[in-house]
Amino acid sequence: ARTRKARAIVVVIGGGGSTALPEDRVAAIRRRLDSHPQDPKYVVLCDVEEEEDLKTLHTILHEMAVEYYRAQIQKNTTKTTSSSSSGSGIGSNGSVRQAIKIGTLREFCQDWNGALQAYRSAYDLLADWFSTPGRQTQTKTYLQDTREMLSVAETLMTKIGLLLLMQHNWAVKQEQQESHQTMLHSTPQLQDAIQLFQHHINTFRLPLGRNPSLVKTLEDAYGVDLIEMFDSVHWYWVSYQYKKFAKLLMEHASSSLLQQLGAHPSYYLA
Repeated sequence: ARTRKARAIVVVIGGGGSTALPEDRVAAIRRRLDSHPQDPKYVVLCDVEEEEDLKTLHTILHEMAVEYYRAQIQKNTTKTTSSSSSGSGIGSNGSVRQAIKIGTLREFCQDWNGALQAYRSAYDLLADWFSTPGRQTQTKTYLQDTREMLSVAETLMTKIGLLLLMQHNWAVKQEQQESHQTMLHSTPQLQDAIQLFQHHINTFRLPLGRNPSLVKTLEDAYGVDLIEMFDSVHWYWVSYQYKKFAKLLMEHASSSLLQQLGAHPSYYLA
């Protein structure tokens, strides 16, 4: 822990009515915890049979974990800003990876809005890459890069959609608690999730079709048969996007509400 500049907590498993640790022992342990002078040096007596002791330990561990993740968020945010300002390219794979990493760390901190913003940033980078007809790419790795990008885009669409639908349910539940009535109406989050999927299909439905001049080049490089196979696999991927989004809606939104909005899951499965 000392070489990695990590913070440590010492948990003394007690029992049999022990209520406190000897002060001299605690002081000795804290001296051994060679950390920053301002960092708290936790030495905790925990009786695993006592619920209050376990709750205290949980609170301390949670606070330490959140502090670590926030430090990592700051570190990765600075790295992303430096990468963009140095001209490394906003659409680079590195920028997408950093945004996804920041989103994951924000989820660990239960910062749902921050996670949603980071995932949207990563998704927009991929969408920009596909929406630019004259994008530069190495032909020899184009098909592999495209499949990788589509896989990441699918994961991000699912993650963003799930977070939006969770926020929709939280908003509905809170309003029901305040009004003491069962409410059945849409929320901006639900509408945003539906619009996101339409944007997802419009953007990634025809990756090769957005750059017609590239098709001939790829056919010459790989052969017509391989390009046709790639095309078939891609259309299977497109159909799977509908199935995946329909499942999200079924699990996280009211069927009657979705029918009112013209977004019933059956519409995506037809």
